[in-house]
Amino acid sequence: MLIGDAERIRAHAEKLGLAELAARAEFVSATEDAAEIAVKMAREGRIDILLKGHLRTDQLFRPVLDKEKGLRTDACSGDMAFFEQRGAGGPRD
Repeated sequence: MLIGDAERIRAHAEKLGLAELAARAEFVSATEDAAEIAVKMAREGRIDILLKGHLRTDQLFRPVLDKEKGLRTDACSGDMAFFEQRGAGGPRD
């Protein structure tokens, strides 16, 4: 499930060679409220994992950590980053 501007996401996926994958995705239209929508969907059990796309980390974690509408529990929250370098020339190679 991809949350945001479907046209922009599809265009970006095309540039990355992921058009076929994006064609199979479900899109939820959103603008600045994408993180809030994602958190609400997680609370409702409609999604299992949140992945940060084209938004700042604080834009994602503010709704995640919201005391009333967020995903806070007594458990420890985790954050992980992954970077894949392609070819010898860098990530765009």
